[in-house]
Amino acid sequence: MALKTIKASGGDYTSLSAWEATLAATLTSTELAECYNFALSDDVAISGSVTSATNYIRIYTPLAERHDGRSRAVSGTGFRISDSTGAGTIRHGANSHVRYEGLEIEQTGSSNTLQINNTLSSGSDIRVEKCLIHDTLTGTGYTISAIAANLNLTLRNNIVYGNQRSMDTRGATSALCENSTFWRHQAQLGLVSGTELSCKNTYSGHAGAASDDFWSGGSPTGNNNASSDTTATARFTSSVNSVAGSAVFTSVTAGSEDFSLKTGTNALVDAGATLGTVTDDLIGTTRPQGASYDIGAFERIVSSAPTGTFVASLDGVTMAASGQSINVGSFSATLAGVTLAASGLVGPPPSGTFSASLGNVVMAATGTINDVGAFATTLQGCTMLATGTVAPHATGTFAGTMGDIVMSATGYVGIPPTPHGLFQRLPKNPRHVQNLP
Repeated sequence: MALKTIKASGGDYTSLSAWEATLAATLTSTELAECYNFALSDDVAISGSVTSATNYIRIYTPLAERHDGRSRAVSGTGFRISDSTGAGTIRHGANSHVRYEGLEIEQTGSSNTLQINNTLSSGSDIRVEKCLIHDTLTGTGYTISAIAANLNLTLRNNIVYGNQRSMDTRGATSALCENSTFWRHQAQLGLVSGTELSCKNTYSGHAGAASDDFWSGGSPTGNNNASSDTTATARFTSSVNSVAGSAVFTSVTAGSEDFSLKTGTNALVDAGATLGTVTDDLIGTTRPQGASYDIGAFERIVSSAPTGTFVASLDGVTMAASGQSINVGSFSATLAGVTLAASGLVGPPPSGTFSASLGNVVMAATGTINDVGAFATTLQGCTMLATGTVAPHATGTFAGTMGDIVMSATGYVGIPPTPHGLFQRLPKNPRHVQNLP
C-alpha cells in the first residue's frame, strides 16, 4: 500500500493530477491519496492504470480535515477540488476500481462535476461516499454523469446539488444509491435512471416549476425515498411525497446550502429503512439516532438520555447527571429550606471524588461516603441527626463546614462522642454537646 499526501504545502503533492500522473500502468498495491484541508484548483483524469479489487485507488480526506456537511464556501473548512474547464472536475477513463470519500468536488464551468462515461472492465467497483458534489451550471447536463458500460456504482451518504440535472445512471450495469440528498435550484430533472438503479433512504427535490425528482425510462427498485413532487411513491415502495426542501433542511438557499435536518416535526426523520451497509451519516453520526434511520445524507442527532435518575435544584443552580448517578433508590433535595432526605443507600458505594456545595455548607469526600441506612440533615437550623452507624467505617477523609461549626475526621467522623446511636450538634458556638444513650 502506497500513501501520498495532497497538501497546499509540505505534502507529497500539491495537486491530484500531479499525483495521478505518477501511478504505475498496472497497480500492484492499493494507492492512497490523502487530501488535506485546502482549496485546490485542479481537474483530474483517473485513467492511466489497470486496477483490481485488491489493488485499487482511494482518494479521501481524513476526518479532521474534511467538510462538515457544508461547502467550503459556507463553512470555511474541508478539502475542495474545483475546476471551471469543460473537461469535468473528476473524470474516469479505464480505471475500474476507485473510491472517493469525504471530498468536496465542485464544477464552476459548463461540464459535469463527476464524470464516469468511458467503458470500464467487467466487475468494476466505483464508490462515492460522504462527498459534497455540486456545480453552478444551469441546463440539461448532469452534476454526476455515470453512464459507462460495465459500471458498478455505489453512492452512500452524499449531497449532490446545483442548477442542472442531478445524476444519470442509464447505461451502467448497476447503481446503488443509499442515504443521499439531491437538490436542484432550478426546475431540472433529478435522478434519471433505468432498471439499473436501486435507491434507498434518499431524498430528491427541487425549487421552481414542476420537474421529476425521480425520472425513469424503466423500473428502478428501492424503498423509503422522498421527493418534493409525487415521483417518490410512483417509483418506490414505502416512500414519502411532497416534501418541500425548505420544510426539512436548514437552508436550501443558493450559496448558503445546509442540508442538515431541521428540528421539530420533520418528514425525513425516522422515515428510512435499516440498512446494514450504512451505519453512520456523512459526518460520522451513528445511525439510527431515533426509532429508525432518517432519509438523506444527514442523521438528526438525538440527545442521549441519562442512565439512572438524578435531578437536583440547588438555590438557583440545577444539576443533572449523565451516566450512573450517585444514589441507589430515590433522592430528593430542597435547598434554601434547607432539607435533604434520602431512602435507599445514598452514600455507598461511590468511588472516586464526590463534592457538593449546599447553601453555606461545603462538603467533600474521597473514597466511600458516609452512611448506611437513613440520613436526615437540617442545615442553617443547624441540627444533624443520624440513625444507623454514621461515623464508623467511613474511609478516606471527610470535612464539613456547617454554619460556625467545623468538623473534620480521618476514619471516624464524630468528635469524640460515641459513634453509635444518636448524635446531636448545636450551632453558633454551642456551650455543650449532649450525647443521648
